[in-house]
Amino acid sequence: MHFDYRITALAILLLCISSLPLTSKAQIELSGVQAGLLDPGDYLVVDDIIVPIGATWTLSAGTNIFLLEEMRIFVNGSLICQGTEQDSIIIDAYDHEQRWDKILVDSFSDSCIVMNYCRVSHSNDFGIHIIGNNGFFYNSTISEINGTGIRSNYPIIVDNCIFTRCESSAIKFQGIYHASVSNSTFINTDAGISASSIDLDHCYFSNVGRCLSIDIFSINSSTVDSCYFEHNNSIYGVIDNNADSTIYVENSIFYSNTSKLIASVGPVHLATSTFTENSAASPAFSTVYDYDFYATNIILNDNDYTMLLEQEDQNTVNIIYSDIYNTTLNMTYPDTSLGVPYYTNLNGDSVDIYFNITSDPLFDTNADTLFQLTNLSPCIDAGNPDQPNNQDGTISDIGAIQYSYLSINESVTNNMNRDTDNIKIFPNPTNSTLVVLNDNYYESRYHIYNIMGRHIAEGLLGRGVNTITLNNMNSGTYFIRFEHYPDNSTKFILLK
Repeated sequence: MHFDYRITALAILLLCISSLPLTSKAQIELSGVQAGLLDPGDYLVVDDIIVPIGATWTLSAGTNIFLLEEMRIFVNGSLICQGTEQDSIIIDAYDHEQRWDKILVDSFSDSCIVMNYCRVSHSNDFGIHIIGNNGFFYNSTISEINGTGIRSNYPIIVDNCIFTRCESSAIKFQGIYHASVSNSTFINTDAGISASSIDLDHCYFSNVGRCLSIDIFSINSSTVDSCYFEHNNSIYGVIDNNADSTIYVENSIFYSNTSKLIASVGPVHLATSTFTENSAASPAFSTVYDYDFYATNIILNDNDYTMLLEQEDQNTVNIIYSDIYNTTLNMTYPDTSLGVPYYTNLNGDSVDIYFNITSDPLFDTNADTLFQLTNLSPCIDAGNPDQPNNQDGTISDIGAIQYSYLSINESVTNNMNRDTDNIKIFPNPTNSTLVVLNDNYYESRYHIYNIMGRHIAEGLLGRGVNTITLNNMNSGTYFIRFEHYPDNSTKFILLK
């Protein structure tokens, strides 16, 4: 499944950065032991909060917690923050110049902390520090943190969250546990994720230092699937695998990064990914020891590096069924056959002995999906026959975004699996920009109507992450309808 990655740093910042606290600010003072259900409202924490062992403190949707300088929330039981799309929960500093300390979770409850539709911001240390049991984070924003956004000694689940302006890592997983992060955005943070091993799925990184760091003691492989990395810069590399375990990168895009792309101690496996317009006075990839470097169905296009691959030892390098265009082929241990025409493939294009082409991939600059191939691209049906076929049944394409025949093949369209649960919109309410996550593999159109039924706007909804700008619309309630779903499903939008 592929993402529409056309999403700008400015648009994400409009979503991520918390505004000043509500004008009413806090009216009810809180301190000491807390448990039970906290009704919606504005609260001021004047002394440390403690959730005792065996107790659960539940924050209702519409609850706004403001903390005085250096205040903490100690969770020895469970903290449940259950906001909604329409009514999120805010945990913020009363004065942004005098930051609170952290939420410290030291509990072995099954769900010691659960956050859904929450905004946590302006803490002076960790936003959330978990030294107890599991945590669950959904549809939430962690921003303006002087340290690490979330630090956990135990496995946690992070899905559909936004991390911005964390001065250390956005997420740091301690210990040997396998991590899972999906459908999340990381922007303008010192570092992205540090973990022993991870499944990273459908995530976006922009203006981040080291996006992903794998700890040296990892024994499990890590997978990066359907992710987008742009405008990132780190002396260690966009992905830094410090362990001798395998890093798998699939269906992902690396665009306009200004550092090494992947540095790995262990084996590297790349598949169906696009690397374009990246640059640095260093190699694109580096390996140590004699572990394999394997790549298939990748596009290396218009990259400016001193070397393609820097090798500490003469390891096995297999770059097959790929497109290497306007990118250096230099390696520490050169392969003189790489990029040298030898055969002709089924498309009639020249390929080397590894079935690599060296042609312009011909991205469609007018497409709504970034790095979509034009119908003349030499990458179409030129991929590895051992990779999964395209959705239309043809041989796999080279690159992260396959060429779509769906718009001209009605029989395929009629047989799609159309699942309305695979489409999400956030934040809602919103001030100006809406993000639509289309987790289906097909494109559609959206239509926006006001409460009187008047048609206001329409556009193409690509696969993956889409942004819709609402700047020219007045505050109020609107409806967004998506074509090609059962009954043309409709969701509502609240524009503040």
